[in-house]
Amino acid sequence: MTLIFIYTLLAGIFFLGLGIFFFLNREDFKQKSIDFLRSKKWAYILFGLGTLWFVYILSQLGEADFGDFKGLLILLFGGAGLLSFFYLEDFLSVRGLCVLLLLSSRAIQDAAFMQDIPARLVVVSISYVVIVFAIYFGCLPYRMRDFFNYMYAKSVRQKIFSLTLVSTGVAILTSTLFY
Repeated sequence: MTLIFIYTLLAGIFFLGLGIFFFLNREDFKQKSIDFLRSKKWAYILFGLGTLWFVYILSQLGEADFGDFKGLLILLFGGAGLLSFFYLEDFLSVRGLCVLLLLSSRAIQDAAFMQDIPARLVVVSISYVVIVFAIYFGCLPYRMRDFFNYMYAKSVRQKIFSLTLVSTGVAILTSTLFY
């Protein structure tokens, strides 16, 4: 199996699973999704993983990328990641999710690069949409709270959002049949 197939399969399962959770409209999931926005536990997990992944990417850079500054960059971004837990606590779980979505999209883009499979364009196109949303919610994480408030105000909005996620997951999983 190629890396693009595995990443596409994982992305499809992620969207499908998330869409099913939102579709079930369980009250405890609604409360957990709202609590997630300011959860310290999720902030430590998601932002911590995002920081470690980013520092790992920096450690793999060659001399042609940043020359002798690689160690300095690792200290700078690793330190900024650690200091975020103390000075940027509000909505840090949302920022951590956005960092992981950006890095996952990067992995998908890298795996799809120079592949001669037309079906790869499904997951690549969706990953670009994910990048736009991750940048938006990463810069303005309180907007995710506003989005949840808007979505949960009427159940039809939640159904539309969940069906969008499910159909995206099905489209991605269907594209794996053509690899």
